[in-house]
Amino acid sequence: MVSFAYRYRYDDNMYSALSQFSSVAFDPKDFAYNANTGLNDGMTNTYNSADMTVILGGQAVVGIDVVFKRFSSNTIYLIERLDKADIPPFV
Repeated sequence: MVSFAYRYRYDDNMYSALSQFSSVAFDPKDFAYNANTGLNDGMTNTYNSADMTVILGGQAVVGIDVVFKRFSSNTIYLIERLDKADIPPFV
C-alpha cells in the first residue's frame, strides 16, 4: 500500500516542502479465505498503476519531484524527477 506526493525545485536549486501525501492507493480483491493458511488471499491490490495530477507552480519552479512512501514506513522514494520545460501546457 503506497501513497504519493510531490515537491518543487526552484530556479535557485532550493526545494519546497513535500505536498500532502495522497490517500493510500489500495483496493482489495474480493474476500477469499484460504483454509490452508488461514489468510484472506483477497487482500491483494487490484490497482497496478496510478494517475497523478500535479499543479505546475509559479514562474520560479523549474522542476517537480514525484515521490511515494509505503504505508508501513516513513522512507520516501523518488519515482521521477521532471523538468517543467518538458511538460506540455494543459489546454
